[in-house]
Amino acid sequence: MEYEADFIVLGAGSLGVSVAYLLGTLSNSRIILVEREREPAEHYSGRNEGIVHRPFFLPPKVADLTAASWNFSYQSWKEASLIISGEWKVRGMIYLAIKDNQITQLEEYKSWGLYHGMQEEELNIITGEEINNLEPEVKPLIALYSKTEANIDYKKIITGIVDVAKREGIRVIYNCNANIVKNTMDSVMISCGHDTVKAKYLINAAGGNALKILNSIINNKEFTEIYAGGIYYKLKKNFIKNHNVYTIPTNLKFPFTDPHIILRPDGTNVVGPLPFIVYGPYNYRDGITEFLKSAIGYWLKGTFKGYKIFGDNDLKKMISDNWKILVFKNELINKISYFVPNITQETIGAEDFRGIRHILVDKN
Repeated sequence: MEYEADFIVLGAGSLGVSVAYLLGTLSNSRIILVEREREPAEHYSGRNEGIVHRPFFLPPKVADLTAASWNFSYQSWKEASLIISGEWKVRGMIYLAIKDNQITQLEEYKSWGLYHGMQEEELNIITGEEINNLEPEVKPLIALYSKTEANIDYKKIITGIVDVAKREGIRVIYNCNANIVKNTMDSVMISCGHDTVKAKYLINAAGGNALKILNSIINNKEFTEIYAGGIYYKLKKNFIKNHNVYTIPTNLKFPFTDPHIILRPDGTNVVGPLPFIVYGPYNYRDGITEFLKSAIGYWLKGTFKGYKIFGDNDLKKMISDNWKILVFKNELINKISYFVPNITQETIGAEDFRGIRHILVDKN
């Protein structure tokens, strides 16, 4: 069968679904949304912490555009969540300083949040006693309390947006691992097995496949990519009841990579992440095997050569530290027990989810 449209949107993650929905509702264009899996948000969009973050840790001027988009998307996710799921769970984040020299960083984060448009009442520096009033299992330290961080089920919300989009006349094709058949100034054609889809324009929101799609169209020598996996584990006991609990990262260049505890939308606790490098966008296999495979694969591909990111000593230290956590789970316990003293090996249950970030890099 052959389909025709004005736009093909590749990828039914949060980006592709949002673009398809907006194009379809704000114009008279014919839109076809194409997804390689059998349902939306099957990969990173549906395999994340489930938090709608506020922009207090984004440095001024350097990340102004990112912060503005986060403020906008916060309201968008709120509206979508209320319409589709009927709920909006504001949990708040307790961001702990575990070293004395990090207290000034909390104050800086507060000033950054205010700079990016957060309200004074959203951000407070709180004492150990105040922390214990909020979360009794958390060690009384000094923390930044970001009150408006929210938790949602992204996969549920994105699936709901797709359902609305289909009612608006947007066609969705699943199980299509798209291949570019024809690309000219006038049109583009992709194949989906026995079906073909032809359109005036193609929008590439294919996540882990995005660079592969680009490489099939042009002779790209500017970009390559690396993939970073992260594992979270269920906790058999809910140590936190009302908030998400993080620590200031060991290295400020890598926020959210130090172990933390998340309160999931269903009320359960998960702990993680165990970050590690993988070789492909959908490689959810055993972390140790995948780590070794990725190291060999990236080396043979030449990604390590000439790319400054792999000469970054901070990055190499982070990978080394996380390697220990991946191999020895007690390393994870040691890091978490510093601020949640009662956590033990016995309280960590089965793997809850595993996501993979797609990181685009150039030679700089």
